Amino acid sequence: MKTTLKYKISNKDFIEYKQKATARRMTNEMLKRGEITRASHCERCSIQYKTVAHHTDYGEPSKIVWLCNACHGAAHRKYSDLNPLSIKQTTLARAWHPRDYVQVSFNIPVENFIAMKKLAKDTGKTFSKLLRGCVLEKYPVHNDQLEFNFGENDNENNAKISERICVLEQIKTSLHESNRRKILSIR
Repeated sequence: MKTTLKYKISNKDFIEYKQKATARRMTNEMLKRGEITRASHCERCSIQYKTVAHHTDYGEPSKIVWLCNACHGAAHRKYSDLNPLSIKQTTLARAWHPRDYVQVSFNIPVENFIAMKKLAKDTGKTFSKLLRGCVLEKYPVHNDQLEFNFGENDNENNAKISERICVLEQIKTSLHESNRRKILSIR
């Protein structure tokens, strides 16, 4: 039985995401170049604490309110006067395309990383290409509409995924055994 949950991203969602990402990137670039400096205290409650940049208008990346984490969370609440959703947003003069790439960074256990590196080497791919391929296969985009498929695809894909999990488990077991032998030989 095939069950899929589809989520379509509207053009409005896409533009909103790109404006936020651009504003954050531009803020980080301005900080690195020394064009702006991080405030040493929260502009809302005046506590002296590490502050984070808050944009009330993502179309104006240089207009920043420096807030502590608590005030920043409060600023995004529905009825806050600092909530970007309650303020008319300026459009950024940038050209975007739905097929733009987004850099993703996350942590995985070292054992999984080593297993995937070995799998990448065995298949003649780089780690990045292997990981990207797995993500794009599991969450394909169809047509010109952004569409993510978060459900089970079909039995064939599930079998492929199960095979990969088995291979990763075998590699993990092999690595554990190898590490155990090395530790015993050192003793």
